[in-house]
Amino acid sequence: MANIRNHQPKKYTVLDNRGLDCPDISFRATGLWAYVKSKPANWEISVSHLAKQKTEGRDAIYKAINELIAAGLVIKSQVRDGGKFGEIHYDFYDSPQVADLPDTDSQDTVLPLTGKPDTD
Repeated sequence: MANIRNHQPKKYTVLDNRGLDCPDISFRATGLWAYVKSKPANWEISVSHLAKQKTEGRDAIYKAINELIAAGLVIKSQVRDGGKFGEIHYDFYDSPQVADLPDTDSQDTVLPLTGKPDTD
């Protein structure tokens, strides 16, 4: 049986357990999430630079990011610049984000008639 120990250094990061305990993502994705969350709030980095920090390559990082997106821990957006697609942004969150549901109060939600239309 293996024992896993944690030796806490003087510098440390506090992370939300909801992100760490998310059952829908791999340990690789959890590690990427924790790495990014340990950086300052205004920290910006590219995927290619992340790939140089550890042993995973660019494709492995994109795969981990896609897992985090599917779990709601990362929101992906793309900036439009003069009608052209611009930079892609990945925003990392402490806990899964719920997608905005449509506002059904202001919409007509009555089902349409499905019978034959009158031809008279």
